[in-house]
Formats: sequence, structure tokens, C-alpha cells
Amino acid sequence: MKAGIINTGISLTDKGFSDDQYQISIASIRISPDGFSYALFDTVRKKYVKLESYDFQSITNESSWIETLRILLQENAIQLSPCETLYLSVDFPYPLLIPAALYSENKKELFYSWNYYPASHPLLFADKMSTLDAVVVYPLEKIIASQLNNLFPQAIQLHQLSALLPMLQKKHRKDNTERSLFVQIKKTWFDLIIFQEEKLLFFNTFQYRSVEDFLYFLLYSMQLLSIDPEKQKIEIFGEVATDSALIQKIQKYVRTVTFLPRPSDEAFSYIFDELESHRFINLLTLKNCGL
Repeated sequence: MKAGIINTGISLTDKGFSDDQYQISIASIRISPDGFSYALFDTVRKKYVKLESYDFQSITNESSWIETLRILLQENAIQLSPCETLYLSVDFPYPLLIPAALYSENKKELFYSWNYYPASHPLLFADKMSTLDAVVVYPLEKIIASQLNNLFPQAIQLHQLSALLPMLQKKHRKDNTERSLFVQIKKTWFDLIIFQEEKLLFFNTFQYRSVEDFLYFLLYSMQLLSIDPEKQKIEIFGEVATDSALIQKIQKYVRTVTFLPRPSDEAFSYIFDELESHRFINLLTLKNCGL
């Protein structure tokens, strides 16, 4: 079994945090096809004190991903099981949003097959989001689900959207604007999320390989929804630098581009000053998901 390549992305630790403090911490973990990251919240000092992220490359299949994760945890001596609470965010592709009024647990496979045609037969999980009156159904390959259960048996598992969408809805309401447009950028995917008035108007995930792909999907979606890029502000967050070529290109076509700040109701160690505030938001919102 050939493992992929592991690259360290971010490694931040408060100098006042030590290994014997894991038991008074809440761990938020994010897994994706191309990486693993986690953050620790100190429940005594009531602030985030640690964040580490790792990028995966040359992953060929599910077995390769599992072996890569195993090596990562072993070589970096990552032991999160002593933590008071663990949240495990799954960020694999092809989630499906279903209105709660239409959802039925014994029909989730049928709902999913109407929208996607997975090559294998993954396990399907469902998260109910009460504030949005919707359900997120998401797939996870059986061998990956089994491995995660072995590694983090006490973890509260959910899809990353299950924490993210309620947080964005709350911000939309607080801003008191008619429409809010959010873009979460990942390495090869991005999420387009639009709230209008009190409802989620639009959500979709797009795969892109180039800046041109990204702009096409973004601008075409806005055109279909009759949203004027000259008038509509876009709030960006995710794994992208503020001075990247992608951001510079977006700013040529969209008049107002801003970056989503970290949740204002959370406290962060001084170490987070080194990190652009729009990064890892989908990780730092897990413990307050409020499903």
C-alpha cells in the first residue's frame, strides 16, 4: 500500500499550552481528500490555543489516503483522544442539501441516487440543520468511515456544511442585508453560498483547475441568478491568500471583494495573529455547530 506525500501547512501552538492539557481541550478536526487539520480550544482559558494543518499529495485511492493519514498521526505523535470533546468535520465532495419537509431517513439512498451516481456504494450520513430547516446528506467510503471510527471513536461526526451554513446564516441576519454571497475556496473546489432575505437561496460546489474555470462558474452562477457583480459584495474565505493571483483576478470582475473574519464570539491565542483571519473558518466554527 503506497502512501501519499505529506506536507506541513500550518503549525501554531500557544507557548502556554502543554501536552498534559489535552483533557481540558475541545478538538475540532477536519478531513478532506487532500488534507488533515485540527484546532484545540482550551476550555479553562476559553480560547483557541493550537492549530495544525497538513496537505496530502499523490493520493491514488481510498487505501492510499488511509495509509497517509496513519503515517501522519504516527510520525507527528498526534493523539487527540484525551480531549474533552472531539468534533470531526468531513469535507469530502458531493454533499446533498434536502429540505427537511421532504427528507425521509429510509429514503436517503433514493434521494442521493437522483442527484449523484457514485461509482462505488459509499455509506451515506445525514445531518439535520434546524435553523435552515434542511438536511445535509453526504457520502463516505466504507473503508474510510471504518478507519475514522477506529481512530476517533468518540468523535461527533458531521459534514463541514452542517456547521458552516448556520454560521453564515447567522452572519447574514446580523448584517441585515437583503442578500449575502459567500465563497469558500479550497485547492480544487469552491463553494458558492447565497442567502437572500431569511432563506438560503443557492448552494453549489464547483470543481476548478484554473483561474478561468473558477471565474466562469462564479460569474455564470451570478448571471443565472440576476446578480450584478458591480453591485453585489462577495465575502471570501478558505485556503487562499489575500494577494493570490486568483483573488486579483476576481477583483477585476467583482467590484467589492471582502474577506470573512473569524467568528467574533470566539477568543484566540496571540499565535493566530500570524494567520490571515479568513482561513480555517470551517474548522473554527465546529464546536458551536448547534445542530
